[in-house]
Amino acid sequence: MQPLLKQLYRWRFRERLVHLAWGGARWLAAAAVALAVACYADFLWDKYEDTPAWFRVGLLVVQVLLAAGVAYALIIRPWVAAPPIDDLAGRAEKAIPEFDHRLVTAIQLNRPGAKTAGMSADLIAALTREATETASRHRLTRLVEYNRVGRALAVLAPVVLLWAFLLGFHGTVMAALLKRQLLQDVAVPRSISLANRTVGLWPSGDAVEVRYAVTGRHNPSMAGTITVTPKGQPQDRYPLLFDSEGENGTAVFVAKVPPSSVDFTFTARLADARTHEPGAVAFEPRPAVQDVEAWEVFPAYIGLVPSGERKGERYEAAHPRGEVSGLPGSAVRVNATFQKPVKTATLVLLERGPNLSEKETPRPMTLAA
Repeated sequence: MQPLLKQLYRWRFRERLVHLAWGGARWLAAAAVALAVACYADFLWDKYEDTPAWFRVGLLVVQVLLAAGVAYALIIRPWVAAPPIDDLAGRAEKAIPEFDHRLVTAIQLNRPGAKTAGMSADLIAALTREATETASRHRLTRLVEYNRVGRALAVLAPVVLLWAFLLGFHGTVMAALLKRQLLQDVAVPRSISLANRTVGLWPSGDAVEVRYAVTGRHNPSMAGTITVTPKGQPQDRYPLLFDSEGENGTAVFVAKVPPSSVDFTFTARLADARTHEPGAVAFEPRPAVQDVEAWEVFPAYIGLVPSGERKGERYEAAHPRGEVSGLPGSAVRVNATFQKPVKTATLVLLERGPNLSEKETPRPMTLAA
């Protein structure tokens, strides 16, 4: 009887492996599809704004619960509820008519606790011997239904191809998305990247140029938008357009914001990229002149001071209103008072030409303490 039972147990173990392959393939396919859907949802949300933490945590929890539920339904339960020996014996009798109902009967009559009262022990022994001899002439493991293995491969094939495509053509993006599924703070790579290069402080009433350095797969025909949020006012949008080529494959894109005196923050979008942190622009009134005096320092050919504290220095002439009409070769010294500290100052020279035409020539001034 033992050789017969060994064949049946070996058959049942292989049946379990087939069930495991079939259930495992469906579980893996379901988990892989769920993961792909979660990555796509995160990718799509992040395209427009930062994916909320609660959404990412929710995606992870749903995937874990789904994987656990499917694993129980398709792997654990079928493994535990493996085909009983009696069922396998019945299948063997149908497949091999030579057993002639002896196999199931022999197993049931030789089971511990079997009700054999009134039955001939010799008859039971003969029945068991015939069933064992018949089984020895056949390999019961050949009755394993391996067709589910093929079905398992058919289920896995499209999922494997999908992930092969995603990892092969979008490996960097998928690597970031997979890390994000584990709640790591990783930015999703895009085809281009934006770096804010906008000056943060502007004079009140001036138009502002919002500038971004763009790297990646950009071209001059691209057009994006910036969203400007003035303090206490509704949002406005302005086009972000190509301005110039930079160094090392970098391009500069510029958006022009109309004159304003209200501080604002701004974000930008271009192609599939967006800024994650808003930029900020603040306005300050221009320095106002409270008082100004000027002195024309005559050229040396006019002569030098012959005596006194300024002996040997060039002659000067005061101009209280700060407007100087000087001789060629003259210098100008200015004493001005502002309502706030200044870091730079410019002297504007008006050069007169033919027909009383004038040309402005700015000259930087050296500030004294």
